[in-house]
Amino acid sequence: MFHENVEIYYSVKANPNPVICSKIKEWGGAFETSSLNEFKLCINSGVSGERIIYSGIGKKNEEIEWVLDRKVYAIVVDSVKELDRIVEISKKRDEPVSIIIRVRLDINIPGSRLFQNRNYFGVCEEELDAILTKIRVIDGIQLLGFHNYGGTQNFNLDYYIESYNKLLSICELAVYTYGMDISTVGIGGGFGVALFEGDCDFQIELFGQYVKSNSSVFTRLGINKLFIDIGRYITSAMGSYITQVMDIKTVKGRKYVIVDGGTHHRSFQSILSTNFKKPLPIYIYRKDGTITMSENGHNINKVTFVGRLCTPTDVLVSNVSISNLSIGDYIIFPNSGSYGPSAGCLFFHLHSIPPEIIVEEQDLYLSSFIECMKKDGDRN
Repeated sequence: MFHENVEIYYSVKANPNPVICSKIKEWGGAFETSSLNEFKLCINSGVSGERIIYSGIGKKNEEIEWVLDRKVYAIVVDSVKELDRIVEISKKRDEPVSIIIRVRLDINIPGSRLFQNRNYFGVCEEELDAILTKIRVIDGIQLLGFHNYGGTQNFNLDYYIESYNKLLSICELAVYTYGMDISTVGIGGGFGVALFEGDCDFQIELFGQYVKSNSSVFTRLGINKLFIDIGRYITSAMGSYITQVMDIKTVKGRKYVIVDGGTHHRSFQSILSTNFKKPLPIYIYRKDGTITMSENGHNINKVTFVGRLCTPTDVLVSNVSISNLSIGDYIIFPNSGSYGPSAGCLFFHLHSIPPEIIVEEQDLYLSSFIECMKKDGDRN
């Protein structure tokens, strides 16, 4: 699909379950981390620092030093001031630091709907000349290449093609104008996954074909690694969110189903579905052992699923057509393998933390990023 030099980096933030990290390591994947605890999770899962990039914003000096001690492949620089701090750390350690510069590209094509007018990630294109001039005369900083953050749930192939070409133009600037050796380019992330009606998965095959058909530039510029940092695209279909009906009530003609869970377990999809998206069907495991699916019709059996949090924003999904629900039935939300408990207000009200059950062939067992952090979060 992609050129042989393209490598997948799993974005741990999508689902930091240690079993998933271990499996991706077994499959030969590398990792993109955005916090020190994500980095530690990878290290404690047996991943070497050379297979991890350290991204994120607002990095602390002690975090930078910690990952450097573990031989991190590269630190993704998000701002000019962050670069200045890394330079000082390099001088203090008297050793080179490998970096990748995240660039906020000026793309004229719409991308992620949630990302528009909110992109403060990376350095601006107009800052690049000053940054490259500075790096060229600094000892101790090894610039590996450039990276772009494409937002989240981005379905637009043209956006990625334009950002890919702009990144290569920036590489040409570094190589031909500033005489730098560039080896690494981050060409994407945030690929859209079909979670709602009308969505289709991002056309990753077409993007791969485009990259492969324009691969001669890699040799010309000396690029030997292109990476795609994705998380949801890998883990979304891996998991389902299952919760039980606790109560059913009607308020001013509107039926509410209260479940033993809420948006603190799956906030991202719930936010989208209550604002401007209609979710894909959900499943009901009824007390009599039968499984049914929510309906697509426009009948009067509309219900709104809400959680146990004392806030009117705790809405999992609205206006779903379901008949004859009963207290004790189980509701199954498919495609919930990403941005679940770790992305929610998990400790609001101090409700019990939901168990994460791993199903592997015929085996069932518990695994949680919470337990991993309790046991291993401070391991050196």
